[in-house]
Amino acid sequence: MIAETKKPPLNPVAVQVGERMRALRLARGMKQETLAQEAGYSSRSSIAQFENGIAVPSVDKALDIARVLGVPIGELLGDPPHGGMEIPTQEAQRVAIWAETRCHALAMTLRAFANELDAFVAH
Repeated sequence: MIAETKKPPLNPVAVQVGERMRALRLARGMKQETLAQEAGYSSRSSIAQFENGIAVPSVDKALDIARVLGVPIGELLGDPPHGGMEIPTQEAQRVAIWAETRCHALAMTLRAFANELDAFVAH
């Protein structure tokens, strides 16, 4: 008799991000191949893994995917679980911290650029 191997349970955060990604992509009538190509992937396999909750994109790739889908990163990644639920893994905590830090850094860069542009226009 062959022993049955069990798949590890999927990370709930990865599943939620994947569901959002799929819904946003389908709402735009976009194929996985198109999203993958425009986000810088060579094939749709990574997008399929994200949408199926098997993997979570890196922060840089999440930003690329959000850009292609035309949504803020927060809409793609969503809010962390509420209602007394804890974030299930350290990986999910790292992703949340990374996303928050990356968004803050992007906001600071845009703010600095806007200030430079204002100074240039004023001269």
